[in-house]
Amino acid sequence: MISWVVVRTDFRFRGFLDTLAFLPHAIPHILLAVALSYLGLVYRSFLPIYNTIWIIVLVQIIAYIAYGTRTLNSAMIQIHRELEEAGRVSGASALTLIRRIIIPLVGPAILNAWVWVMLLSYREVTMALTLQGPNNTVISTLLWQFWSAGWVPLASTLGVLIVLFTAGLVFILRFLLGGRVGERFSVTGDN
Repeated sequence: MISWVVVRTDFRFRGFLDTLAFLPHAIPHILLAVALSYLGLVYRSFLPIYNTIWIIVLVQIIAYIAYGTRTLNSAMIQIHRELEEAGRVSGASALTLIRRIIIPLVGPAILNAWVWVMLLSYREVTMALTLQGPNNTVISTLLWQFWSAGWVPLASTLGVLIVLFTAGLVFILRFLLGGRVGERFSVTGDN
């Protein structure tokens, strides 16, 4: 949605929104995690995400939103405005335009951005270690615990399992689902 607002609309503050989405890229991840941990602790009665998996999810979203918006900005620029204008002339609402025209055309870019951000966040250990508690251990912190405790065989086994799982997931997303996304959303139908 941020990419659509920045590239397609005449919203007055779209430049500010684009800068705001890119700003976390300039902040070290450890600082983001410490700041969100502090905010989660201070506002735990209002928003109870402290010491849960949701605080890790939130910090990952904040940290990697710049990657997703930059990828989708370039995909949105490649779609000509006349497609949206044709939809409007046909009587489609803004939601229908996004659902039936924009999303199908940027579907492969959304899939690529999702895989890229997933791989970046999958290997991120700094933020997860900072926000780790007894109720929100994730696989990267588990691997770190094995390694730091000297359980090298367990850490190695978990590392191999992570690589195999990630390779299998990327294979499924890119080659099985990715090919179908490209064929399904082909504009000309010649591909």
